[in-house]
Amino acid sequence: DMYGGAGKDIFYLKQDSGHNVIHDFSGTYDKIQLGSGSQDVVFNDLDGNAAIYQNGDLMGVVNGISSNSLEVNGEFVDERACRFENNNEPSFLALSYS
Repeated sequence: DMYGGAGKDIFYLKQDSGHNVIHDFSGTYDKIQLGSGSQDVVFNDLDGNAAIYQNGDLMGVVNGISSNSLEVNGEFVDERACRFENNNEPSFLALSYS
């Protein structure tokens, strides 16, 4: 399970390293970094939450977010129409290790 801190967070997901549940994702401030690149990333709904797959591998589930509200933006996933307002570094980095 992954929880961010106050402010801007980057949650790190990578293919073939299990899956994590992100509990406090805010598209206004947070991003999800794709450690395996963005090719073949698919979003589906899973029990009312957004599931992130790459090449059929479930990498993460974002609680409280619908899959149709997410989009790939370079090597990151963020909420549609929500972007960091400046280039400041995130205040917290949540990493996933297998």
